[in-house]
Amino acid sequence: MIDFSKLSRPTSAAERARDEQERIARQIEEDLKRRSEWSRRKAILTLTSDAEIRHTMSGDRILRLRGDDDRGRPTSARWYSPDHFEAGAVNALLDQLVQGATVRLDGY
Repeated sequence: MIDFSKLSRPTSAAERARDEQERIARQIEEDLKRRSEWSRRKAILTLTSDAEIRHTMSGDRILRLRGDDDRGRPTSARWYSPDHFEAGAVNALLDQLVQGATVRLDGY
């Protein structure tokens, strides 16, 4: 015999929107926590070339930065776009990272 009481009930559009906002908030919180745990270094980078975007087979978007640090040493960095960033947000960020721009990398 099938117990239909255990099946989820249909949700309204407002409930789905609220659930989606909560999911995104959890995702942002987990991403910030993971980034702060994994990476402790900081750097100030003056870009010597425009930033490049790379895509992985798993669908991750990575910004590749090349420049000189505050001591004049050549440095490169990769920034992994969080899952909650839309492609338009990553592209807007990429447009700002041009040669000569100075970037502060926290959690690099």
